[in-house]
Amino acid sequence: MVPINAVNTMSRTILVDLGSVFMHPQLEYKLPTPKSSVSLRRIMSTSVWMNYETGLISEKECFSQLAEEYNFQESDLAAMIQNFRETITWDQAAASIFKEIKRNGTRIFLVSNISKEDYAALQNRWDDEFWSIFDGVFTSSTLRVRKPSLRFYRQVLRATRAVPHHTFVVDDRPENVLSALSVGMKGTFDVSELYRTLTNFVGDPVARGLAFLRRQDGKFPTTTQNNEVIAENYAPLLILEALKDPHVSP
Repeated sequence: MVPINAVNTMSRTILVDLGSVFMHPQLEYKLPTPKSSVSLRRIMSTSVWMNYETGLISEKECFSQLAEEYNFQESDLAAMIQNFRETITWDQAAASIFKEIKRNGTRIFLVSNISKEDYAALQNRWDDEFWSIFDGVFTSSTLRVRKPSLRFYRQVLRATRAVPHHTFVVDDRPENVLSALSVGMKGTFDVSELYRTLTNFVGDPVARGLAFLRRQDGKFPTTTQNNEVIAENYAPLLILEALKDPHVSP
């Protein structure tokens, strides 16, 4: 966990997950067992893996316990994880959204359930173009607790001095977002409309709406259900009457 200096308590803060937003690992890979197979997704949802992510057991202990429980070769899991560490890339499109959001002074922190070994591997592979997006990184292996525990979020809030109702969580797991909401934060588990969601959080919707109206330069055509455009003055006149602003109407 990175120590954070005192900040303006009115500033906006975004806490964003790593796996659901910036990288998209193939978790359906199968490890062969004598009778069938087991997916990496299943393995990573076990209590053993969760203990590994919080630093309660070592990587060797984790792989060994899982191999014994599911009856696969420990070396197969080690090879799969190593391949993941050597090949996984970060999502450029998602990163560009957060870079733009950051320009208005919003603080962005990465919050992830991840082992210290996996995090170290990503730190070594990904350059500063990615890591410079964040004002700090909080991992389960450092905090010794995983999301969706309230302890995780409370530690992050305390370290960043973020105000809960000025803090937004982005995570694809509903339970992680619901936990954040319970301590007063806002959030979403729908990562399909990130730009719109985040600009609505950090921006002034009234100012953005007025800027849109002015960009239209008085052009507000009406479109029928058959996509036929009708040029008329009714909409501009209504807008002019409501706003008393000649800059948004002809």
